[in-house]
Amino acid sequence: MKRLACGAALAALLLAGCDSGSAPDTKKAAEKAAEKTAQVVEKTAEAAGKVVDAAKEAAGKVADKAADAAGKAADKVAEVAEKVAEKVAGGPAKLWEIGGLPGAECAIIDGGAIYVSNVNGDPMGKDAKGYIAKVSMDGKKADKWVDGLKAPKGLAIAKGKMYVGDVDELVEIDMATAKIVAKHKAEGAGLLNDVAADAAGNIYVSDTGGGGIYKLSGGKIEKWASDPVLAGANGLLVEGDNLIVNTWGVLTGNGFETSALGRIVSISLADKKITELDGGKPVGNLDGFASLGGGNYIVSDWMAGKIFKFSTGGKTEPIIDLGKGNADLTYDAASKIMYVPHMMENKLIAIQLQ
Repeated sequence: MKRLACGAALAALLLAGCDSGSAPDTKKAAEKAAEKTAQVVEKTAEAAGKVVDAAKEAAGKVADKAADAAGKAADKVAEVAEKVAEKVAGGPAKLWEIGGLPGAECAIIDGGAIYVSNVNGDPMGKDAKGYIAKVSMDGKKADKWVDGLKAPKGLAIAKGKMYVGDVDELVEIDMATAKIVAKHKAEGAGLLNDVAADAAGNIYVSDTGGGGIYKLSGGKIEKWASDPVLAGANGLLVEGDNLIVNTWGVLTGNGFETSALGRIVSISLADKKITELDGGKPVGNLDGFASLGGGNYIVSDWMAGKIFKFSTGGKTEPIIDLGKGNADLTYDAASKIMYVPHMMENKLIAIQLQ
């Protein structure tokens, strides 16, 4: 730009020297030419400055995009590394999941298949939309097995029959024919939930809505155990001569809201003596329940969405977080695979434990 200015000034001087007789006019012309040249130079400089600014801005945007892409790539690498680390460290790993199971609540394994209860609507409802699905062990196929239930939840199998906790009834299904053969009305029940069978073929069903445990024996169902610690009774397991119970907690009357969290206790089948397994400390809004042996259990907290290992005395260790809604799971000790129904996401998830 300086060269342009000097050239313009030189041209003006040469014009002045060529015609000494008109020096004043020539001088004015040269000054005007120099002024115009300066304006051109100024505009050129301004335009050049804008070009530089635009280039800087573009470079900044490119750098931002590159940084964002790098960040996303780093996150993906970290995610993959975490999964690899879990496997190396022996952590849980999802094997598969299958959807299309509305309000999936309980899972149980029998005869090379997984049976899943599906509430399919209001957990307290009696609209006969609920059903039991039969899922292949690889999670690739799910068929409706028995329908016409109210809002089925817990499942247990004993002596060729499946027993289903269905709001206010314990429903009995013949496994060979997939036909409902009996419905046992539980008088006074608030919401029947999980089901377990003892060695003699007696069936126990928890009453989450009203608290306590019902028992079906010899075709007759009646309230078997009732105690404040059994408020919101939910998950059931028979271990030897004891019924192990986890609870949802003390219901406030506002849906499934609780004023106190659930507990884990043992009830003697012989004399109904209750023993606290949780050290007297509330544990959570408990649902799923499976035994690992030696006083250790897999437990799910429906509201918190966490599945954890519970040891007698109250110690807990996290296993996996699947989000709010993980329900009445089952565990296959031979393969160390846990099958978790997820009510909120309408699916069944298979998880490999190490």
